[in-house]
Amino acid sequence: KKTEYKMLSTYTTIGLGLAIAFVGDVRVTPEKEVIVRGSRESGKEARIVVINNRIVGAMLFNMSAELPWISRFITDHRDISALKEKLADPTQELRALATAGA
Repeated sequence: KKTEYKMLSTYTTIGLGLAIAFVGDVRVTPEKEVIVRGSRESGKEARIVVINNRIVGAMLFNMSAELPWISRFITDHRDISALKEKLADPTQELRALATAGA
């Protein structure tokens, strides 16, 4: 079975002692919600950008291992309304959340 190719913009770099990754639409505007995963204090933080209960982008700081799973949420256009609390909890494995029901 053929699958549709889905393009998604990403950018990664290392600077100021941080591994930084951007994926999708990271612009924060009034109609968008931001879910914060992790914390600055822990040295690992993600800011997941959501519109209409779907992830459209993310900024990851020292969390680049989560990039494929955030990307999957974006390209699948998945409704995350029931997952918001889990997405904000860094002890929840993002891979499990992204592949559940797939």
